[in-house]
Amino acid sequence: MLMMVMLLLPLRFYSLRTWANARDVHENGYGFTSRAIQTSGFLQAVEGLPDELPLIANTPALVLFYTNRMPYELSPMPSERLGDGNSAMDVLFSTQNAALIVDYASLRNTYSDWSARLEALTAGLDVTFQDEIGGMYSFPK
Repeated sequence: MLMMVMLLLPLRFYSLRTWANARDVHENGYGFTSRAIQTSGFLQAVEGLPDELPLIANTPALVLFYTNRMPYELSPMPSERLGDGNSAMDVLFSTQNAALIVDYASLRNTYSDWSARLEALTAGLDVTFQDEIGGMYSFPK
């Protein structure tokens, strides 16, 4: 009898935890499907970009998931302003008026010096949109 109780006690605990986690994910989503992202102005701004506008993103999967458009991937995150270098990405951004889409959560999770990198990357760029989820930037004309 004691053996049966010892086996069922952890089963009860983990089943209750799993049920609570599943309910929370169902109600609030997780990752790209989280309620915070779905209700953010950032997502609405990204979805509202013209189809002919080239896109550059540090999290291309997020943009692809919501817009069905594959942006150019900004990886690794440069430590200098985008558009000032000689790379194909810099030329695309500065001459084709591409939109730079930055997902702040991904940046914070990847780089310990994320705020310095973001500041260097976007120094002098025009801010098209910005909130706590992410920002959109364009090269000054």
